[in-house]
Amino acid sequence: MSDKPKERLIEHDNVALMGAAARSVWLARWPNFLPEEMACKGTGALKISPRLLDGLQRLRADVATTLVINSAYRSPAHNAAVGGAPNSWHVQGLAADISLRTVPRWRLVRAACAAGFLGIGLYDSFVHLDFGARRLFDRRHATKGILPDWLRQHFAAANFNNGDKNEQR
Repeated sequence: MSDKPKERLIEHDNVALMGAAARSVWLARWPNFLPEEMACKGTGALKISPRLLDGLQRLRADVATTLVINSAYRSPAHNAAVGGAPNSWHVQGLAADISLRTVPRWRLVRAACAAGFLGIGLYDSFVHLDFGARRLFDRRHATKGILPDWLRQHFAAANFNNGDKNEQR
């Protein structure tokens, strides 16, 4: 058991019922992301870390283009339905999957490193980002094993776990 205090999460049972005042506070801090984008696609529930949202806002400022969020918070039931790991960072409100439709893969990954994301997963059509364990994984060999030197150096310097043995999607 960790002595680290639990992170305070933003929680709503149904994001569609979020009040105007709460929505206004949200948009003042995270103007580029709607609560609906972060909510569970299966239930509409929201349980998300402000640290994740702050990281995404820094990422958005760096890439200077719209980021399409494929998935952020997932309820345990929805996570199981989509084949997510049982201890997924998505269920803990600490992960987001970003589509590669609006930004090139390596530009997004470089900006994610600068924004402080700890877990980076490379997939064919999206990049998984989280504030869980430090690691880099190339799911289903999306990059065919070819990683830029700057990325290898970044992860080597930060003692990242390279691999998906303990991956949490």
